[in-house]
This record gives sequence, C-alpha cells and structure tokens, in this order.
Amino acid sequence: MPDRDQTEQRPIEREEFRRRAASLLARFRSHTDADPEWTYLSPSYALVGLDEWSIGDGAAADVDACIRDLHRSAARRGIQRIVVEVVASDAPALAAFRAAGLRDSSVFAVASSAGTSSVRVQVDTVRTAGTEDRATIVALAREEALFQAVSTSAGTSVHQPVALFEALADDWLGDLGSTTVLVAETGLPTGRPEILGLMVVQDTESAASERGLGLPERHGYIAVASVTATARGRGTGSALFAAAEAWCVGRGLDAIALDYIVDNAAARPFWSARGFRPVVIRLAMRVG
Repeated sequence: MPDRDQTEQRPIEREEFRRRAASLLARFRSHTDADPEWTYLSPSYALVGLDEWSIGDGAAADVDACIRDLHRSAARRGIQRIVVEVVASDAPALAAFRAAGLRDSSVFAVASSAGTSSVRVQVDTVRTAGTEDRATIVALAREEALFQAVSTSAGTSVHQPVALFEALADDWLGDLGSTTVLVAETGLPTGRPEILGLMVVQDTESAASERGLGLPERHGYIAVASVTATARGRGTGSALFAAAEAWCVGRGLDAIALDYIVDNAAARPFWSARGFRPVVIRLAMRVG
C-alpha cells in the first residue's frame, strides 16, 4: 500500500534546519481519510526522507538540536508525528537519531523471491479473489488497519472509514494485470467456505531511491497482509505468502518488499523467518 514517493510529490510545507555538522529537511503533510495513506500514516506528520538529512563527524549534539527545532516547528503547525528514514545499515545515524529521542517505528524490508516456500497448514484453498469477494476484502483490509491503529505505535487514526477500503478494493480488483488479490479459505462443517486471510501483491516499479538500495528495476510489493483473529497461528499467513511468492516468481520478479510496524509482535518474526531483511528503518517521535 505505501507509495514511498507520495509525500515528496505532494508536500504541503517545508522547513530546513542547518547546523555545523548536521542538517534536516522536513516535509510537512496533513491529509484526510479519503487518502489511501490514511490507513498507514499519521493524519499529519513531518517526513525527513533518506536524501533529506546529513550527519557529519561529531554531530550528535547537532542532531539533537535539529530534532528539537523540528519538534517546536511541527508543534506550531499542528503536526502530530516526526518520521525520519534511515538506511538500516547506517549504524551511526541510527544511534544519533535514537539518542535524540526518536524510536524505531516501521521497517521497509526485502527478500528474494526464491519460490521455495512450502507449508502444511489448515487451509483448504488459496485462490485469486474476484469481485464477488469485495465485501470480505474490504472487511479484512480494514481489520488490519484498525489493528495497527489500536495495537501498535504506528500513530495512525482509529477512524478508518469503510468507504476508503471500498475504494482500495475497487482499485486492487480493477488492476489485476499488475496486482494479485489472494484469499485463503477453509471449508466449514456446513460445506460453505470461510475466507480466513487476504494478501495483496503488486508488480511495482522500483523508485530511484529503492534501486540505490539494491532493489531491481521491478519488485513485488505486499501491500496488505491480513488474517482474521480466529485464524492466526494456524498457517494462513504462510499459505498466502507461498502463493504470493509463486506469483512473483511467475512474473520474473526477483525481489519482494513490504513494510511492517516494529512493535507488531507477530510481524517481525514472521517476515524474518521468510528471509526479509530490513533495508530502511523509519524512526518516529510524537509531537505534543
């Protein structure tokens, strides 16, 4: 779901902070519940992207001063959250921003699409969804967004309107040339199938910044991964990922990427076990 270039294309306001050995360029953004990014970003935030900060030698105090200035400026403008993107391998920068009070919030992670996943699970079928599944797709995607808002430190709103997810479902189902919408289902004693989980995967052109981090020209992006509460821990996510990986391999995509929230207790071990390694870490700080 996230468009990594979206906030850069639609900035509302900019603030630049210059110091002797450190500088930040923050882009302020406020958006409404009609925007797709509402599901995964704070209603208002200041984003410091990968190319919008620099840290020189001995800059720890300067980083702290930059963050304090940014915090004050954000507060004056009603911004709720500061987010800084850092390459996961840049240990000094991570240490400097953490020392300034930011905490790891989310991860952009990448894995090779080896097509080797094999699972034994309590799922009868993983299939491509159709328009007849629209209501279930809407419900599962919204359930995941609400879980992130309530149960993690994502900073997203608990107000997640159904209309937004209806529009997203229509976009996914209307773009099946470059998107696959997968659902996992199992039979009930009545013989009627029950959908247990959803995974949306998109054939995505890598942005210049992503290619600079080693991604190929195109990659598979897992926009949504959602499993019903009653089906968690039963292998549903594994079955969905195996199908998603096979779809990527079939399209010649050598890499799969996704974003996950750091303090989602199930996300990190699940994706790490499937070969995903952090490429970008987003650190965040609440304002106010």
